[in-house]
Amino acid sequence: MHHDVARTFCELALNFWAFCQHQGQAFTEEAPIAYAVHLLCGNPYAHTLRATADLWASDWTGQFAGRLPDGTVWEFVDYFSGERFPVNPAIVHAMRSKGALLAAGG
Repeated sequence: MHHDVARTFCELALNFWAFCQHQGQAFTEEAPIAYAVHLLCGNPYAHTLRATADLWASDWTGQFAGRLPDGTVWEFVDYFSGERFPVNPAIVHAMRSKGALLAAGG
């Protein structure tokens, strides 16, 4: 990140977090950071979850809870919009599969 953007980045993220809190939504740091990064991109539409789902997706809903992703298509739910669409990414953030990941690692 360019140093001259750091203040703007922090303001965007914190303002988004405060707005969400006011609307009754409690997010961790991930959503405000994603929001700020998208606003600072030259073309934020090229960096949406839908546009990059062939590369990476987070299994935040637990499609693979307790087991490793198996290369099959699964229904992703957009964290912000609730939109559902099929994905089969090369990389899955298997946040609900930590035990299975540890077991697979030996």
